[in-house]
Amino acid sequence: MTPDFTRAVEGLTSLGSPDDPGARPVILRVLVDLFALKPYHAPDEVARFEEIASRLIDRAEPELCAFIAARIADHACAPPELLGKLARASVDAAIAVMGRARDVSPARLAASAACGPPEAAAA
Repeated sequence: MTPDFTRAVEGLTSLGSPDDPGARPVILRVLVDLFALKPYHAPDEVARFEEIASRLIDRAEPELCAFIAARIADHACAPPELLGKLARASVDAAIAVMGRARDVSPARLAASAACGPPEAAAA
């Protein structure tokens, strides 16, 4: 990881416990903003981002998931598994992912059209 990103993530996680329901949304938003600031990340940075963000997304509100999806869906280094998790979290997140992501597989598009809400299929 680059020193700046590493220091920022360490500082962020020291602000509050990811187990604190009040701190989770703030940590997640700041983590996503830090990730989105750089156009490219080293593989270890992407892995660390995905690890932390994935745990926080598990307990995030649908509106926050939609915000995050819109923020990183078109980022060159956005982890595909994380985008998939976001797309399953809310309709608005699915629309952001399907409409902006660089790497949306035809299978994911077909599944959204067949099984998802009409809004996701339209994306």
